[in-house]
Amino acid sequence: MNQRIQQLEDIEAIWKIQATYGHYVDKGWYCKEIYFKELSSLFTEDATWESSNEIVEMLKESTATVELGMHSFTNRLLI
Repeated sequence: MNQRIQQLEDIEAIWKIQATYGHYVDKGWYCKEIYFKELSSLFTEDATWESSNEIVEMLKESTATVELGMHSFTNRLLI
């Protein structure tokens, strides 16, 4: 039973991170800007790019010309 509860808590934590990521990187709606400072808190220091700061820098560069970006997570399938 404890293992099943832990699994459900883990799944919910993943969904929370995904939703938070979407909120942080959405841009343009009601003049909202991307929350770069907060975004780095979602990544560990050993993230895919050499650090969480490099991920944020990559996103700054790739979204510099984006006027509107909206994320909608509607499928709860975790693979």
